[in-house]
Amino acid sequence: MLESEGGNILSSDVDLISYSYTMFNNFSKPDAIIRPSDPEEVSSILKSLSDERKKVFVRGNGTSFVGCPAEGGVLIETRRMGEILEIDEEDLTATVESGVQIGNLLKNLPKDLFFPIDPDGLSLSTFGGVIAEDSASPLSLAYGTAGSTLLGLEVVLPDGSLMELGSTTIGARGIESLFIGTEGSLGVITKVKIRLYRRPERLLLYEIDVPHVEDAIEMHSLVDASGIPLLGFEFYYRDLFELGGKEVSMGARVHMLLKAPQREDEIHKKIESIAEREGALKIDVEEYDPMYLPKWKGRGYLIEGLKSTCRTASFLSFTVPRDSIFESISRIDAIGSRMKLETVTMVNPGMNWILTGFTYDFSDEKEMKRAERALKMAIDQLSEIQAIFGFGTGTGTNMAGLKLKSLDNRELFERVKRCIDPNFMMNPIFMPEEE
Repeated sequence: MLESEGGNILSSDVDLISYSYTMFNNFSKPDAIIRPSDPEEVSSILKSLSDERKKVFVRGNGTSFVGCPAEGGVLIETRRMGEILEIDEEDLTATVESGVQIGNLLKNLPKDLFFPIDPDGLSLSTFGGVIAEDSASPLSLAYGTAGSTLLGLEVVLPDGSLMELGSTTIGARGIESLFIGTEGSLGVITKVKIRLYRRPERLLLYEIDVPHVEDAIEMHSLVDASGIPLLGFEFYYRDLFELGGKEVSMGARVHMLLKAPQREDEIHKKIESIAEREGALKIDVEEYDPMYLPKWKGRGYLIEGLKSTCRTASFLSFTVPRDSIFESISRIDAIGSRMKLETVTMVNPGMNWILTGFTYDFSDEKEMKRAERALKMAIDQLSEIQAIFGFGTGTGTNMAGLKLKSLDNRELFERVKRCIDPNFMMNPIFMPEEE
């Protein structure tokens, strides 16, 4: 193993345990942690680990909201590469090292600019992480996923080669796309250039409770067809509010964010009419401070719910055809009931994207195993209705799906990985299937 310089390599039991937990208390213990401070150090590390055929995982801030930890191997943490290199107010771009947290960039931007993707809702995720996961957020309906903002990146390949990839043309796509959503399985991202956006001047947030989850799905279709200028639409299934045995009267809570339109009264009447048609139990509207963007109020329900019950969750992120959203939730419900586990479910119907989790007490080994079994059951059952799995993306293109289910593109991805990472050292959950 490499020599430790300045505390860059950690291997004591205390350090290993400290890095074994994520924000959601998921546990998996690495064999060692390395904390490089620049791309050249990453290059040297990967060359050495490649020679030793060590298995390597990459970690940003350990939020684990759209990624998942893995057991064993060498964990490369990117947080020491935390410098904001450039903010170009004229071209609306920022260049940052991969360990920069979203919140840190937001604090340093002019007030009229922002970055729209914030998967954990707390701005704790790192830029290397959100690109590697192709993270989605509630604002992805208007702004796309993290990969949609990428203009270029610097990456260290498994053999230590350092490469700068990208385009100067906004919207153009090149070979850098290989590293979007592949979860560190092809290399370590060390720098990214991303697109910034003008912050809306005034926002309205609607919070609407409906009797049944199908009402929330139908509401989105009606709002979308009406031409209402949505920035985001997400709903939270009743299971999220029932954590800890609580009783709730609604079937789902809808959050709808939009730029305040010129014809505000007219738009409000449209939304109110649609909500009442779907049997709304409550309709609240409030001014939403644009400075809060990209944070999303609803994500707090999930974090506070898990925190208040001292539980964590095994999460599954996937997309399904629009007409299969209700069936997906019904199957998740049935699995949770069968395995005696509470579930949490959030849905972005505009992207056909569902994030669900089976909650458990991480100190209860039997319950943890039930959660693992529930996850496998969900994968099998949701595959029957054309679900595409991915821990990071809201568009179903994340290669994380390949480790969960054999998809049509698995063979091609394995061929690409074999060319770039012939020893399959990076993110070794992506191991080739036995012939």
